[in-house]
Amino acid sequence: MILYDYKSFLNEAKNKDNDIPLYLSERFYQTLYRIKDDDKIIMKLISVAVNPPRMKFPKKVMLFDVSFIDITDKDDTISYITSTKAKPVLDKESLLGHPQDGFNFCWVNNRQDQKLTRFINRIFPNEFTQKEVTDFVDHYKAAFKGDDHLKDFEVVKGLDIKKYYYVENSNQEAAGQLQRSCMRARDRQKFFGILIENPDKVNMLILKDSEGNIYGRANLWYLDDPSGRVYMDRIYTTYDWQIKLFIDYAIKNNFIYKSKQIYGGSVIPVIDGGRKHKLTMTVNLKPKDYDYYPYLDTLQFYNPKTGVLTSDVKKFRDKSFVTLVTATGQYYVDDGDTFRIDHLGRIVHEGNLRWSELDQVYVHRQYAIQLRYRNDFVSPDHDFVEIGGDIYLKDDMETDGHGGLKLKKEFLN
Repeated sequence: MILYDYKSFLNEAKNKDNDIPLYLSERFYQTLYRIKDDDKIIMKLISVAVNPPRMKFPKKVMLFDVSFIDITDKDDTISYITSTKAKPVLDKESLLGHPQDGFNFCWVNNRQDQKLTRFINRIFPNEFTQKEVTDFVDHYKAAFKGDDHLKDFEVVKGLDIKKYYYVENSNQEAAGQLQRSCMRARDRQKFFGILIENPDKVNMLILKDSEGNIYGRANLWYLDDPSGRVYMDRIYTTYDWQIKLFIDYAIKNNFIYKSKQIYGGSVIPVIDGGRKHKLTMTVNLKPKDYDYYPYLDTLQFYNPKTGVLTSDVKKFRDKSFVTLVTATGQYYVDDGDTFRIDHLGRIVHEGNLRWSELDQVYVHRQYAIQLRYRNDFVSPDHDFVEIGGDIYLKDDMETDGHGGLKLKKEFLN
């Protein structure tokens, strides 16, 4: 989602601790627009939000402890990210000159759900009567029901997989991950042989709109290891809130699914039976050396002689396997130098990585958190605090005796 420059509104707003401006998703706006125009809460939300359809920032930027508000698959619930999780990412990406990466991260990661009633009372405490809030929620529910047709799932296979990779068969209301997929173009249509020719091992779950196009897709792998299980691969949708619809489908059908909707192999945890753990998955395909190969998100390592396709990142160094991580139709063979495995199990060019002495892993620059006092970068899988504009590990801090925090002695210069 394209938003405004992060530094520009920080210059206009007096920063209050970790609070940040309020962003509303396009889909949330669309739902609001279905409600009558004179609703006080809608007018208030639109007046304080800083992203489109407003063409400029409010004269006075208001800050909140939650932001990046999006709808969910429930008619009385929204999702958000807390400012304490969002601000370190936004500050870092703005400093590095990649603010859009920060915004994209916040729309997808560290999300929480909250009832709409509690959300309104949280950001506008004591501003609206109970009746006004109740009426707004009722109006919102009625507007939300207009999207019931989105819950139209279908499992397809064979040539239909190729069909629904093609961008012309996707809904064009917005440019989400589905519309930006690297395999969406017409010239990629000849790359899908390995998926088309193994219909007993790979299908595709699609979410259709009322016109027969799709709002989202995810490949389904019928695994040999663990035997008899189905793995739902990375989810591509038009709107981020639709990801949860796929996850609900996976839970209902006892599928294994990805804990993070990003590319990468066995280092990234999966969810199985409600529990998160790391899992190596394998399917046995028909052995064949294809002329062209698609980019794959999780089961990225293929042995043409045996037909084994696996998520095992250790196969990256195995010369009998090829790595399916390019969008050119070709495979990648490791040269031992140009690419590395990052902290999420992803194959990343070394120029986009930062080494973490603390974590002893490479971290993609998009996620690497700089700790100036340690002269190091770390993954975002830590608890952080911000003091005076600098980011610190919470574990490196101690109380100062006055209700605040200070850096432990061993980290002082």
